[in-house]
Amino acid sequence: MIRVFPLDFLAGPGAMFTPKDKELHDMTVDFCRQEIKDDVNLSDFAKVWVAAEEDKNHQPVKVLGVFAYVLVPDVPLCRATDPNALRALANRYNDFLADNGARGKQTFVHIARGERPEQKCPGWADTLKDWGAKLADRVAVKVR
Repeated sequence: MIRVFPLDFLAGPGAMFTPKDKELHDMTVDFCRQEIKDDVNLSDFAKVWVAAEEDKNHQPVKVLGVFAYVLVPDVPLCRATDPNALRALANRYNDFLADNGARGKQTFVHIARGERPEQKCPGWADTLKDWGAKLADRVAVKVR
């Protein structure tokens, strides 16, 4: 039978990287190494769930999937008619995130694919280049 197990870490000073269930953690790390192209540090996520086959004692014996959750700042509205205004807004937003402890973390910025070139913010591509932006490999899903 397949069961979804939470992969939790111990709380307290210096313990946040210590998994509560070391065997499940190690099986999940092995699964990620085999199935995911990029290196994965499971302690980087707010919550991790693991789908695994379980034995008769309801203990995980084989990982079949992993789902990790993280809160990421998202800018669903981005519009400026002047490239300097866009750059100023982008820099202010970046500084806001940095001031709040998000240096080195990701953020999402909505760029509409269906707009005509004249509808896009002037300088949008240069601003994204300055930020080192890359495609995010995401889809939008409505929670049901």
